[in-house]
Amino acid sequence: GNVSVRSQLGAGTTYSIVLPAQKTPRKAERPARHILVVDDAPELLLLLGKLIERMGYRVTTAPNVARARETLDTHTVDLLITDWAMPAANGGDLINAIKSDATRRHIPVVVLTGHDTDIERREAHDAGCDRFLVKPIMRDELQRIISELLPVEVSGEQ
Repeated sequence: GNVSVRSQLGAGTTYSIVLPAQKTPRKAERPARHILVVDDAPELLLLLGKLIERMGYRVTTAPNVARARETLDTHTVDLLITDWAMPAANGGDLINAIKSDATRRHIPVVVLTGHDTDIERREAHDAGCDRFLVKPIMRDELQRIISELLPVEVSGEQ
């Protein structure tokens, strides 16, 4: 939409609000890429889910590794964003499970953690993560990382 204001001294002020009649539809030929976000902090999980959806991706959230594995068993996932330190099983356990499965090892993995230690970085990279990010993360940085790991697919048709 668009908002504008015109004002003329002595004549008055006009405010205009123009809203689109309908939302612009997505291109039908390609569904949105699917991102799985795993974090044990409910508020952050909700925030990341909404933020990534607004970027145009389909998002599934999971509060722990067990639920993430259920999602991986029932859905095709194009990218995983996971917290590292979680109770019961951590992000490393999830990454190891993905990277040891021949049908899933191609899935790029981003570790998004509040703990920036050399040990965690090394363990995450040894497990097979593609990017290691420290919370809090800025929207633009997250979008740049996702775009790098999920480049736009170009079809052969013109």
